[in-house]
Amino acid sequence: MARASRCRSPRTDDRVLGPTHKLRWSYACGKAVDECLAQAYWEQQRLPVTTVRCFNTCGPRQSGDYGMVIPNMVLRALRNEPIPGLRRRHAIALHSRR
Repeated sequence: MARASRCRSPRTDDRVLGPTHKLRWSYACGKAVDECLAQAYWEQQRLPVTTVRCFNTCGPRQSGDYGMVIPNMVLRALRNEPIPGLRRRHAIALHSRR
């Protein structure tokens, strides 16, 4: 499984990059390299690869302070407020065994 980059235009699938002095773009480039390596493994070794685009991951200490979707949805539900976009979202819970 490879985690995909979110730095693509949904209309053209072109990559969108910003200036190198902004650290967020190094993260985007790293994700793009992951995608390229996964594709190369498939093409050269026929290793099955699935690319996923995770938009909202969460953990035990996550808060809604930075616009994170899941904590904000929970907060709205607790306040009995409407949750925008609820029908368009899918949630999957993964837990590691330690």
